[in-house]
Amino acid sequence: MNIIIIHSVKHDSEDGLRFVVAEFTVDGELYGHRLADGGLLDRSSLDLDHETLNAIQEALDEFIHDQAVDTELYDIDELTQQAQLLGYRQGKRYVLDQIGETVQLVEVTERYRTPVAAFNNRTECALWLQLNEPQLGKGPVKRVNANIPEALHDDFKALCVRRKVDMQDVLAKLIVQWMQ
Repeated sequence: MNIIIIHSVKHDSEDGLRFVVAEFTVDGELYGHRLADGGLLDRSSLDLDHETLNAIQEALDEFIHDQAVDTELYDIDELTQQAQLLGYRQGKRYVLDQIGETVQLVEVTERYRTPVAAFNNRTECALWLQLNEPQLGKGPVKRVNANIPEALHDDFKALCVRRKVDMQDVLAKLIVQWMQ
């Protein structure tokens, strides 16, 4: 019988990719291991017997449950904001629909909802958004006034998207307040 001690299960990232890392000891030997989606142990990368791997997975599941560790790598609201910003830069309106584990990027017009891309999970969606991130800096941008520095204009536009308010409405309110 092996002695298994789970030290921690925590979120980490490298090169913009997020993952969950578990640190545990088996009979005094320390392991640091990335977990697959849902907190599952990648059994192929550990050189341990089947019974030990099952015991580690049970201990991890119990630790994750007891400590209330969220093993979901990407927040759907954060991904939705990135999709909205990408759509705004492309002159479109994007939303994310999540059905079970799958995520679908949808273009919304006044009359229709058109699927653009479908992903098996949030991680695939996040990777796709990261690959399309260069478009966030290159999209067609209509500035209200050419005298406003582009960086300031872009920050203001991004803030409006994050707060889910129309940029024109905010500008109109600012102008009215300034005139009073």
